[in-house]
Amino acid sequence: MPLRILLLGGTGQLGRALRPVLEATGTVHAPARQELDLTDTAALRHAVVSSRPDVVVNAAAPAAERTLAWDDPSVGIQWPLLSDQSPILSAKDRQGLRLQDLKRAPPS
Repeated sequence: MPLRILLLGGTGQLGRALRPVLEATGTVHAPARQELDLTDTAALRHAVVSSRPDVVVNAAAPAAERTLAWDDPSVGIQWPLLSDQSPILSAKDRQGLRLQDLKRAPPS
């Protein structure tokens, strides 16, 4: 079964370069800026919950970026990890915030 991939910033320079690579491994959903405002936490939550991605790739410009904790229970995503697996996270992703705290957090 192909991966469901949510590509944030998919219309930017990096996102456009990544999209063909990601499409080779799965189904890519890449909402444009007009469809998803990354500074709107409710809209971001809805995009993640409704698309039920296996993978989220953030290629958005840092000025609009917020980092959501991958394991935030309020998002309600059951990531398909084996009991002995841990996700591989970047340093920034290890500092992700809970959804309820993102509204108050300034962009990185």
